[in-house]
Amino acid sequence: MAKEMMKEANSAVSKGVSAMKSDIGSAIRDDLNALKEDAIALKEDTKVLGRDLREEGKRQLSRAEERAKEALEDARERGRDQFAEVAKFVQNNPGQSLAIAFVGGIIASMLLGGRR
Repeated sequence: MAKEMMKEANSAVSKGVSAMKSDIGSAIRDDLNALKEDAIALKEDTKVLGRDLREEGKRQLSRAEERAKEALEDARERGRDQFAEVAKFVQNNPGQSLAIAFVGGIIASMLLGGRR
């Protein structure tokens, strides 16, 4: 009788362990499937984010190029205006322009050549 009770107890324990293993295995499989689905969704979201970032980068680059072109054109225009003013000054004041160039040459020579 004790042996039968032991066999029944062992059988019940074995069935309980098997059921627990099955339940745990099922829960793990469910968790793994959910994790797999999340990874797939994350991959897709990453692709979308990458496309969005690339498009935004292109838009910002285009705006920066446009601003740089405008700044370059403004600088060219100011340079032309300054050159025209200098040319006009030289034509109107040739003696003073010659004196300024002479002094500038002496100063440049001193700075670049040093004293001997």
